[in-house]
Amino acid sequence: MDARQRIGDVERDAAVEALREHTSVGRLSIPEFDDRMSKALKAKTYADLASLFHDLPGGVPPLALHPKGNALVVRRQMPIQPRKKTNTVLLVGGVVLSVFVILTFLSMFFGLIFMV
Repeated sequence: MDARQRIGDVERDAAVEALREHTSVGRLSIPEFDDRMSKALKAKTYADLASLFHDLPGGVPPLALHPKGNALVVRRQMPIQPRKKTNTVLLVGGVVLSVFVILTFLSMFFGLIFMV
């Protein structure tokens, strides 16, 4: 692996996750984590990532060194979120149906009163 090789979002995300793990076990303080995370998100090469892990056990996380896939595949594995348009259509449809049902029962009730 060439340290000058450019990296992508998958490698940056793996580095941030590894830094988060080091922080959770007390190896990094919150300010150190924030500083290293911002550097990881701005990293352009493997060398940039390696400099963030020089004093941590385990070194650079394996996924950041040897990605197993591309960003497209990783993103497609995320759960699908419903679209806002779908939620709006369902909400409007529910309101229209509710108003229709209420008006139907009210018209039946008042119709019975006037018949008597």
